[in-house]
Amino acid sequence: MRMPAEPARSHENVDFRRIHRKEAATTTVMVAQSSYRRGGGPPAATARVKADLRATEKEMERLTLTMKHAATYRQLRPLYEEYRQSKDKEKFLRGHEGEIILFEAAARELKRLDAVPLPATKRLRAEMDELTARRTALQSEYKKAQREEREYDTLNQNVRILLERSEDVVLPKERSNELE
Repeated sequence: MRMPAEPARSHENVDFRRIHRKEAATTTVMVAQSSYRRGGGPPAATARVKADLRATEKEMERLTLTMKHAATYRQLRPLYEEYRQSKDKEKFLRGHEGEIILFEAAARELKRLDAVPLPATKRLRAEMDELTARRTALQSEYKKAQREEREYDTLNQNVRILLERSEDVVLPKERSNELE
């Protein structure tokens, strides 16, 4: 013999406020226990990664300038040495003024960039490759942090909405008690 199916639960007997509060409390506990809460939350993680990314890009810009000025310096150094050893410097300067000015500007910039003594080209390229790889990794980490921040914000917004709704819900049973 078959047992009759349980009657469907009526919504009249369910305390929605308790359910909403329970879900909100569970969600709040989950958020509080997450690693982001201890580390300052997703906004802090995003800001940290963004700062690292900016620092890496700044270092890449500095390295690019160093490489550019080092190449100019290496290319024009023989001409500048020739100028320094010439007997008639005025005549030599008139013939090669642009190159000498470029060489002196490159030497000045290398000193400003603290690239004296002149770094090896291989070392500069290896450092640039490292920075490029780091920038790529930081960019993907930054996108991930942004995505997690959006999820975190959505979760917080849902908790707030859930808590507001649970305070606004008036059950039919309570409503009938209020009328009496």
